[in-house]
Amino acid sequence: MEYYDYEDSFHSFAKSNNLEYIYYNLYTKSKLEKDTKTCKSFGKFMNREIVEYSLKPLYNAEREFNSFRRFPVISVLLASCFEVDVIKEFGFDKDLAGEEPGKRVIRLYKNNPFEGEPYWVSQHLISVKAYSLLFYFMKNSPIPVYDVTDILEYTICSGDVFALDNILQIYDLKLNQCFGIIQILEFVETRTMFYRIANDFNINDIDYDFILDSSIANCNSEMFICAFECKFLGSNNSETDLQIQSLLERLFETEIEGFLDCVVVDLVNLKVEIPKKILDKTLDRNYLFINRYGLLSRFPEDLNLMTNRQYTREVLNAAEKRSAIFLKFLNQHRTLEYDLCIDICEESQLDLYIYLIRAGFKVGYELDSWCCFKSRRIKETYEKLMEVGVEPKTDYKQINRAIKTNSYTVFKFIIDYYEWEDSEVTEKIFFLYGCNKDHYGILLTKFVKSKESITKLVSFGIKKKHKALYDCFSKFKEQLEFTEEDFLNACKNGFLDVVKQTIKKTKLDDEVLEEGLFIAFKKYRVEIFHLLVQHGTKFHYFSFDIGEIAVGKSSHKGLINALKSGAKIDYTKKSIFYNACKYGHFQIVKQIVTKHRPSNLWIYKGIFFAVRHNQNKTMNYLLSQYSGTQAFYNDLLKIAFDRDNLIGMKKLYQKGAYFSSFDCNIYTPTVKRDSPFIKFTIKCAKMLDKKVINNLEFQISIINGDIEAVKKMIESQVVEPEFAFKNGMETVRFHKKNDLWKVIKSIEYRVQFSRMKLHELIQDWGF
Repeated sequence: MEYYDYEDSFHSFAKSNNLEYIYYNLYTKSKLEKDTKTCKSFGKFMNREIVEYSLKPLYNAEREFNSFRRFPVISVLLASCFEVDVIKEFGFDKDLAGEEPGKRVIRLYKNNPFEGEPYWVSQHLISVKAYSLLFYFMKNSPIPVYDVTDILEYTICSGDVFALDNILQIYDLKLNQCFGIIQILEFVETRTMFYRIANDFNINDIDYDFILDSSIANCNSEMFICAFECKFLGSNNSETDLQIQSLLERLFETEIEGFLDCVVVDLVNLKVEIPKKILDKTLDRNYLFINRYGLLSRFPEDLNLMTNRQYTREVLNAAEKRSAIFLKFLNQHRTLEYDLCIDICEESQLDLYIYLIRAGFKVGYELDSWCCFKSRRIKETYEKLMEVGVEPKTDYKQINRAIKTNSYTVFKFIIDYYEWEDSEVTEKIFFLYGCNKDHYGILLTKFVKSKESITKLVSFGIKKKHKALYDCFSKFKEQLEFTEEDFLNACKNGFLDVVKQTIKKTKLDDEVLEEGLFIAFKKYRVEIFHLLVQHGTKFHYFSFDIGEIAVGKSSHKGLINALKSGAKIDYTKKSIFYNACKYGHFQIVKQIVTKHRPSNLWIYKGIFFAVRHNQNKTMNYLLSQYSGTQAFYNDLLKIAFDRDNLIGMKKLYQKGAYFSSFDCNIYTPTVKRDSPFIKFTIKCAKMLDKKVINNLEFQISIINGDIEAVKKMIESQVVEPEFAFKNGMETVRFHKKNDLWKVIKSIEYRVQFSRMKLHELIQDWGF
């Protein structure tokens, strides 16, 4: 039986998660589905079924947690948390029912964890309030006196009076037998524990000044108020008032806002007279006090001295805390100089806005539709606003979101609420085109019905080259009448069926047809161009051939379609040959070379175009037809290198090409190139400086992750430190060779040293 095959085993699960939370889910929500998450931090990895199977070996397999030497409490916690009902529900060992938890732990794990780690076990059992298990171990397991003292100290620090009384009773002790008064006061952190320890000491021996000072230093608000009550309350002499004044001045010098917050609230509740200058300073510095009403109500005239910004801050703070009394007080003694405005992007802010409206404040709002539309709650949002008499307002964001999510319900709600006409909906769509041109879909066909609006939208789609919008209403296109503007936009953006329908149904002027023909030529719309030529359209200013368009810009498929459509190609034109070399139309290149015998200059330039645009098949063919000089091949090799064309470089190398001169691009290799490319570059570099070769080999070693080779080249200084550092860091980062990061980083000091040395030389030379 093995339950720990998965990567996130129950060992790490139990160690890193709150077992009380697991217990709560398994015990109180036992009828949840199997995939219910049982722990916030671990839920995405382990569902209830996995936790259930993970618990079984803990009860049934009698397996010890040897890997948890410092955490024996895991088994203790499980035994104390999972009681009889859980055991029965999950089908664990039936003999466990009714067994005392302490005995169960000792029996299952064959040892008493309390004997080996009494302090750690006690600490965890106190923290989870597993008292029955704690007291069982204490009664049945003798432990050293110093461990008892440490356990008492932890209990006092945790403020657990119940555990403290029972531990003292079990060991028949009193606190004054274990601690001195000053010593124990350093442990106390809660008011309840403070009054408990006073039972075991003479109250006159307690140094309250020490407690007050240490409470301020340690920011312990509860202990400060305890000592303050014991020392000052009930005394009415003037000397006491002076002492309080001095203490309060020291108190309010602290910068810890959370501590001040608690202390001020308690002092106000105790009706302590806090000087006005101290309150003014406090309110100005810290506006997050919980009891704002308790402070401000003492001096209501101060509201009129506040700036509008300060007063607005008080109003919003009171509304966020849902303090109805404080809001009423603020509204009675002063009004806002201008209306509030709430930016509603979450439901909580919407509730805040409505709360302020109901409290009598004039509040405007900006409704951010993201949250509402994300959860499809815009209708509920509008209804909430109307309940408090607020007229909802919309903007393009809400409609934008509705279109983007194809939310029919939301879009219809907005249109119906504002009673928009068909034409108004169309205008909204035009306005939103720039934001959501890919999200119209079927949604719009549900709201745009009139022929006029559909015509506008189709024309808009043709103009903006928005095929999705055009396709929405394509079934209506036979009923539509396209204008001259639609015709020209269709020629420009490639809407062939619109051009066909327009020239078939509409009598267009020759000037319009001629302009459409010229636009189709400029935009390489081969099919539209051919259609207009067949229709009889002529261009009177100069003649041109659609074949040149096809060769110049079309893909191979587009070229074939153009030829099938009747496009003619003038193979004797120089531009046709160059474009065919440039765009990879190999058959056209081959046909021109075979049948029309171009000059060597044509072929020479054609090879350059093919190499520059990585058309290797065309390059190979033309190189076989042309015998160039060594300088020509070397120039082509540089072009192929700059274009990262490794195949072209290899072909040219076979022709005898090599790098014949110093080149900065070769000297500082591009980090994006891979190892084979750089190796072949070195192979081609017959006449390059040795430094260039070293730089290239250095980069290859980095790309291949060869740490020893990199170190050797750095130590031997065959590569300049500045190049090795700068280019090396970029190469390591691009190729993600993180193990070489420190090696390259070690060069940095050499680079800095060499720069420093150069600077010193310049100074010595007197420049």
